[in-house]
Amino acid sequence: MTLYKIMTKIGITIGDPSGIGPEVIIKSLNILRKIEKSQFTILAPYGFLEEYAKRINIPLTLPTVNNVENSKKKITVLPVMNKISFLIGKPTASSGETAYRIIKYGIEFAMAKKFDAIVTAPVSKYDINLAGKRFTGHTEMLMRMSGSKDVLMFFVSPKLKAGVVTTHIGIKRVSPNITIEKIFSKLQLLAEGLKKYFLIKAPRIGVSALNPHAGEGGYIGDEENKIILPAIKKAKIKGILAEGPFPADTIIKRRNNYDALLFMYHDQAMIPVKLLSWGNNVNVTLGLPFIRTSPDHGTAFDIAGKGIASTGSFIQAVKLACKMVENARLKT
Repeated sequence: MTLYKIMTKIGITIGDPSGIGPEVIIKSLNILRKIEKSQFTILAPYGFLEEYAKRINIPLTLPTVNNVENSKKKITVLPVMNKISFLIGKPTASSGETAYRIIKYGIEFAMAKKFDAIVTAPVSKYDINLAGKRFTGHTEMLMRMSGSKDVLMFFVSPKLKAGVVTTHIGIKRVSPNITIEKIFSKLQLLAEGLKKYFLIKAPRIGVSALNPHAGEGGYIGDEENKIILPAIKKAKIKGILAEGPFPADTIIKRRNNYDALLFMYHDQAMIPVKLLSWGNNVNVTLGLPFIRTSPDHGTAFDIAGKGIASTGSFIQAVKLACKMVENARLKT
């Protein structure tokens, strides 16, 4: 079988059933049908998508399957839970429990190689914790359940690719969580991911500082001199083309000199990524034994069910997942 005849199998999780995730999935189906050499399996409670579609006045009929191995259909639903009660726009412990269980199924299927990639619709950390689950985000759960030593939260947009050293932690915890080894590990994951999934032979990476003005020679902070710079030097010894640290407010002006940037914490990356390419950004988790992408937006309970949620980021997430699978096959 030639490379171009291999069907790419993508698993899609619905996210929080009370949020906009199901809506954007339903509204994206016609676009998904046009993506060549790909099959899509949506993991959901029994009858859920049809009921959600009915409530937002969108006609929907999708075939259901009992497994993903033998399906010949372009888009199918795999019921992984019994029928649930839900309120659109009204988050509850029940919706959090549903979201968590479906993520778990998605990871298990991907680990078993039933899917080439998974695309995860947005969930609510509040809802899932309300259900009694200790949950700080998809990224952390993916790392734990996959047994990965380390992962990188990586944002892909038309104008900027950016990774972060720390993820969903409070700002006062950022500095204690930045170490030479952690930055070095993230640089390794970023360089390897750019080669494998984006086919960049010798990726160049710009590294952001933590403190204003890159610490001003240690006067404002010493993390640049004591931690970030030694990590960059270590990466260079291993052949990684990393440069910095550059002040976070000016590194954006240098972005065209690099294939990707690495920031120290979540909002350092998210602010420029969203400002430069609002609605077209994708969240990728590098370092997993499978491909995972997600739209770069939240559950948006305030607009859920109103028919106004944008499908842009979700569609980009699906297309990127398919492209990453294709590139990984070319690489091997």
